[in-house]
Amino acid sequence: MANSKSSKNTPAAGELSGLLKQADSLHKAMEQAQEDLGQEVVEGRDPTAKVVVRVRGDGVPDSVQIPAQFLEGRDVEAVQDAIVTAMRGALEKMFALRRKRLSEVTKGMNLPNLYT
Repeated sequence: MANSKSSKNTPAAGELSGLLKQADSLHKAMEQAQEDLGQEVVEGRDPTAKVVVRVRGDGVPDSVQIPAQFLEGRDVEAVQDAIVTAMRGALEKMFALRRKRLSEVTKGMNLPNLYT
């Protein structure tokens, strides 16, 4: 007795091979985009624009700049608040950059947890 399954319900070997090639290409493009993100730097500043925090696109902190005159006459809590505010700004920009770069690769495909 012949197989009752229709060949229309199973992808042809060529179609499957094509899908695998596309997946491999997307994977390589994603890896390259993530590597490139590690070379890009965004920065956040506190409201006075004196405290600057730089974060790479891959999420790794790059630098913190606090001029000595900013520290004069300020209590520790005010300095800490300025650093946190600058860090939040840098992280927001980093996630926006990451979304932009990776969406260029995925062409709008919704892939969960991709941008975190």
